[in-house]
Amino acid sequence: MKQISRVFGVSPAYAERLMDSGVRTLGDLAAVSSIEELSARSGLPADWLAEWQAFSREKVAASQYRRKVAAILAVVALVSLASFVGWSYRKAKRLAAARDATKSGNSYSERGNYDAAIAAYRKAIALKPDYMLAYSYLGLALIHKGQYDGAIAAYRQAVTLHPDTEVNHFDARVDYWLAYFNLGVALDDKGQYDEAIVAYRQAIALKPDDALAYTNLGNALNAMGRYDEAVTACRQAIALKPDDALAYNNLGNAQNAKGRYDEAVAAYRKAIALKPDDAHPYNNLGIALNAKARYDEAIAAYRKAIALKPDYADAYDNLGVALNNKGQHDESIAAYRKAVALQPDFALAYNNLGLALYAKGQHDEAVAAYRKAIEVKPNDAEAYNSLGEALYNLGDSLDDKSQYDQAIAAFRKAIALKPDYAVAYNNLGFALAKEGRFDDSFPYIKKALQISPDDPDSLGSLGFALAGKGNFEAAVEQYHEALRKNPKDAVTRLHLAQALSKVGRDAEAKREYDEAYRLKPGLKTHPE
Repeated sequence: MKQISRVFGVSPAYAERLMDSGVRTLGDLAAVSSIEELSARSGLPADWLAEWQAFSREKVAASQYRRKVAAILAVVALVSLASFVGWSYRKAKRLAAARDATKSGNSYSERGNYDAAIAAYRKAIALKPDYMLAYSYLGLALIHKGQYDGAIAAYRQAVTLHPDTEVNHFDARVDYWLAYFNLGVALDDKGQYDEAIVAYRQAIALKPDDALAYTNLGNALNAMGRYDEAVTACRQAIALKPDDALAYNNLGNAQNAKGRYDEAVAAYRKAIALKPDDAHPYNNLGIALNAKARYDEAIAAYRKAIALKPDYADAYDNLGVALNNKGQHDESIAAYRKAVALQPDFALAYNNLGLALYAKGQHDEAVAAYRKAIEVKPNDAEAYNSLGEALYNLGDSLDDKSQYDQAIAAFRKAIALKPDYAVAYNNLGFALAKEGRFDDSFPYIKKALQISPDDPDSLGSLGFALAGKGNFEAAVEQYHEALRKNPKDAVTRLHLAQALSKVGRDAEAKREYDEAYRLKPGLKTHPE
């Protein structure tokens, strides 16, 4: 009644009449079949009732439509809720399955079955393509298989998946740091040091207190020749973990590369004190001591490295270098032979073996060793240069010009492989001068001096070529300059004596002859 009175603005008396006639709501009015009968019962005008009925029917129809829509929406909501629950269940089930597959992969990895581990991790990724942990562990398994490209791809994918995404937020953020760290390791192993450095720095940004990331960063910086930065990184690692033997070893490597041998020795000794059963710091200590000409100590360090790691080919090679520096050529040769027996593709050891054989005057065997170095490493410029030196001396001892030609070809090959190789330029120039091809020799000797202006051997070679052209005064000046750089070069003193004789400076010539023979008894009058 109040509703009709309120909607149509009629008096309570009129509304009362309608109620008495059975019309209490808009719905009742809309349902009246005969307006005339309602008018007769209520005493209200038929035209008013007809107008009010039309309005009531519109309102009732609108109300019914709204209820129908609401019902439909309710059904849709129920269906959507059911679908969401089903989707969530399936998603949770896939995540659970992915985690189970990852756990299986971890179990396989722990047992060393990396093929099965890789298959399990790939299954986890197929179930949840945005599962960071699965990519991270996959990368680690691929590293163990030596499949570095695949590992790098897996880690790159892992670091694009932030640990706070829905699938990963349950996993510790440390795994996100670890993905960057292991990416650095994989890139490091591939020799992609610049990219490894970037990855290690990302890992450090996520976990600034991780000493190992700084240690590995130092190692990668060493490999890039960025020694000052490497020193800083290693010292940071040591500050975070004072008992980090590897950090001390890497610090020693950086100091050694910078020529700070005393600091390197101290760092290696600290690494050894922290981890006395590790062969590598002993080997590196030997390198630093050898650079300081402390050969006996270096030999002792190398022997200790070998005692700890009997298959350590690098230590045998380095031992050979120290023994050779002491003039113990037979022992040196034995050490080099052991190195190449352990590592048949060890080009540097073959080259060093050739040097020791050459020093013993065993030129044929030296040539064979250099050729083997080239066989296992065809682009080794140093091996070609050493081969050239051995061939030249072999040709001299046999008086065989064909050996000279082969020597010259070897020097040319060394230069082609290493265009800034001053030693090879000088050797080529000197070889040409010894053949009397003085005009041909000058460009190569001058190129050697352009690259290395203070090299005494190249200065001496220039003197030799000038003397060959009859310019003895200029030759004398060059020899003097060479001897200022290396006063103990007996051959250059002998050449100086010969040039002084040519210009009539006999007293000076005699002094130089005497000094040359004092420095090297048995020196040939016309040394090669």
